[in-house]
Amino acid sequence: MSDQAKFIGAWRLVSIERRAADGEVDYPYGPAPKGYIIWTADSHMAVVLTHGERPPFKSSEARAGTDREKAMAFDGLFTYAGPYHVADGAVHHRIEHCHFPNLQSQTQTRFYTFEGKRVILKSAPTPAAGKDRVTTITWERSG
Repeated sequence: MSDQAKFIGAWRLVSIERRAADGEVDYPYGPAPKGYIIWTADSHMAVVLTHGERPPFKSSEARAGTDREKAMAFDGLFTYAGPYHVADGAVHHRIEHCHFPNLQSQTQTRFYTFEGKRVILKSAPTPAAGKDRVTTITWERSG
């Protein structure tokens, strides 16, 4: 089975952390983040990550939240979709749609390892929270 074939399916988020070279760690979506990533056989993907503690809006209408509620909801969300391919020990996501428009048309590259029912994705060092950090995201096969 090719490595690309190993990705196909739905995966539940286990953890996400960012680690600086000095050992400092932060958790951008809190200690108990939530999310799913889906990789399809026809080389498309979609991901949604959320902070584990997102307060509900007072209104039951999504667009009727206060500016503060909307800002908090946006800050606790990361989502994008597009085609992907696997090469050279990495999965490459070409972002076509993203909640953060600045990432559209970019490629997110993550180096991977499979461990049992899990896949662990790591970024190259990138600026985050004032330091270069490696982001590590662990997913577990759903179902």
